[in-house]
Amino acid sequence: MAVESNLLQRGFSELKISEQAFAVAMRYKKLFDEKKLAAIDEELISLEKSQYPVGTENKLADKLSVTAAEYGLGRTTIVRLVRINELTDNLKALVDSGNIRIRPAVELSYLSIGVQKMLYECMSRTGINTISQNTAWELKELCKNQKDITPGMMEQILNGSNALSVRMDRSNRIALDREVFERYFKDVPKKEVVDIVQKALEMYFNAEGA
Repeated sequence: MAVESNLLQRGFSELKISEQAFAVAMRYKKLFDEKKLAAIDEELISLEKSQYPVGTENKLADKLSVTAAEYGLGRTTIVRLVRINELTDNLKALVDSGNIRIRPAVELSYLSIGVQKMLYECMSRTGINTISQNTAWELKELCKNQKDITPGMMEQILNGSNALSVRMDRSNRIALDREVFERYFKDVPKKEVVDIVQKALEMYFNAEGA
């Protein structure tokens, strides 16, 4: 296999990120039987959020530690590489080129293969070749909350004009109903949406205090 040959010739650290991801994912999954494979994603999410301490007795986490030790990498890095291996080849190429960084790539890895392909098509059509952490997170949230994703929805997020939520940070956000957003903010740039909401709030609370 090409990745294994490259690994022997160049060493792990010299591989492309997508090649590292493939090598780690294959080794990691070999440590599990078929029954345990279904639990991998939940474990990866938990470990990504640092819910398990180093030295945990959890068997899945122990397997992750074994893989990390073999490659001389931290467990979080292993988690991310395993996730990146779930990307389509086109998105992996953007990770290798640096257009998509590691953390956004992890967020995108949770999108279905069909949605990932749609994303790449939208990027090619609009000339967008980079995805930020916030954009990746918004795409992931869109897929969680919307059953039927359209290229138009995706392009709004890529263009920064789909303010599905006004966020101060990831843990503290004000969600807008899609119908409300379409009624008042359709085709309005995200920055203007935030400014409008801020002014509306100021007017509301000034009136309340009058």
